[in-house]
Amino acid sequence: MRGISTAPFRLHALVNLNHPNHFLQWGWLSISRSNAIVVGLMVVTFMAAVAIPFPGHGDADQEEVR
Repeated sequence: MRGISTAPFRLHALVNLNHPNHFLQWGWLSISRSNAIVVGLMVVTFMAAVAIPFPGHGDADQEEVR
């Protein structure tokens, strides 16, 4: 396989992963700190999607008056 560049396959981690992981423990629940951050961001995104109104959708009463 001469002549094929391996540059696209040399991906490096954005964060140093050569250290012990940190866990958050609450009773029987044990979750890594990085996973807790991801879960928190997903919850915030879901709450924002529910709270922010869709563009172009006004009050329902105004559409029925036509």
